Amino acid sequence: MSKSLARKVLRQKANKAKKDLGKKLKKQISLFKQLPTACTLCGALFDKASRDHHMTWRVNVYAEDRFVGLTCPVCLEKEKNGER
Repeated sequence: MSKSLARKVLRQKANKAKKDLGKKLKKQISLFKQLPTACTLCGALFDKASRDHHMTWRVNVYAEDRFVGLTCPVCLEKEKNGER
């Protein structure tokens, strides 16, 4: 195989990988737009403007089901202790 053909094949693989990554990122962003406004388990309200809420709450994204769940710190602690 000549060097130019080998470079062409590598370039095509790299372009395909980049395109696939872009599609995956676009899909994840579209799912993140579906972020709920309250905890999925207990209903506690999520303040989208609060940095503290963004740092302590957990977001669960299920891409195959196109479902986005949100869990508050209280429910996370209960889950950790085995209360749920």
